Parts: sequence; structure tokens; C-alpha cells
Amino acid sequence: MHRVRVTASNASTVLLRHMRPESSGVYRCEISTEAPLFNTVTRHGMLQVVNLPTHGPIISGGQERYRIGDVIQLNCTSPGTVPPPQLTWYIEGERAHPGLVTEFPRSVGPGGVVVVTKQLRLTLLDRHLAATGRLKIKCTASLENIYWRSHERHVHEHVEARPARVTGRHLRNEAGALSVWQKWRVVAAASSLLLHQSVWR
Repeated sequence: MHRVRVTASNASTVLLRHMRPESSGVYRCEISTEAPLFNTVTRHGMLQVVNLPTHGPIISGGQERYRIGDVIQLNCTSPGTVPPPQLTWYIEGERAHPGLVTEFPRSVGPGGVVVVTKQLRLTLLDRHLAATGRLKIKCTASLENIYWRSHERHVHEHVEARPARVTGRHLRNEAGALSVWQKWRVVAAASSLLLHQSVWR
């Protein structure tokens, strides 16, 4: 249970210790005047206790290279937080269209922390690679104005490997080598014939 740290509190500030997510709620401050009037003024406000994560969101799935027309399917998962963070997908610096994003059911971990996963499903087009030859995809996780982290992934076009060309020079060399081999065989055959005739004379 949270407690007031008296030594660090004063007439206008109260320091609370051992705060937990379940400590969130409406807190009220009351000020009273002294006798004989004893006027009292109260104000209240909502206090949200946040359990911040130790790391940022993680993009998983997919691959580094795609062909034009392929479907890119990536998942962005936030670390467990209380309250859950806001996940946002960006494509080349622009927020992804809602129709490209699907949010999966949230899961609750130890201590009540909530894990959020959103999937991006995008068809790779020529225009995605026109500017830089690669597509930058980013996922951000934010929590009010106290937490913001991101993770990026770069997608490149898959280019088929082209077979090596056989030049005319190579063909001429091969033809020349074959011609020499044939000439050698003719000379060898003629020599053998002359030797055979000499023996039988």
C-alpha cells in the first residue's frame, strides 16, 4: 500500500511511496481555514500510475527482399505496460492507412501488464521503391507524453540473378581450340598410316 513520505511533503506537495498500477484513481486535496470560519475548499484529479517497459516495440516476421506485387506481412509487438501503449505503423514516414493494420487480441502478463500486437499487411508496388530503392517501415509505441520508442525495418526489391553471357570471343576461342584438336587427330592418323605402310614393304 502506498504511503505519504512526510519528510518530502509540505503544504502544497505530497510525495507518495510504493505506488502500483492499482493505486491509480481519483485523488482529492482539501484545504481548510482556521477558526472561527473553518472554510473548506476541495479539488480532485485523476492519477494514473504507469508501469513503463524496459525496451521498445519489436517488429517480427517478413523478410528483407520482396518482388514487386508480393505481400509484406509484419507484426509489431509492444512490451508489457500498464496502461497498454498506443502502437502506430508508418510507411515512409506517413501513418499507415487503417485498412492495412489489424490489431490482435491483447494478452495480460504478470503484474497485469498488457501486451499489444498489430499487424501490417501491404502489397509492394513500384512507387514504394521509386525514391530511394528501398521501403522504410516503422512501428512506434507511445504512452501519453512519458514514453515513446520505435523500431524500423527496411525492405528491398528482390532482383533475379542473370546468367553470365557467353561472348563471341569465347566462342571463337572454343572454335579455334576445336579446330586445332581436329588437325592434330588428322596428323596423327596420317603418321600412323605411313608407319604401317613402311613396315609391310
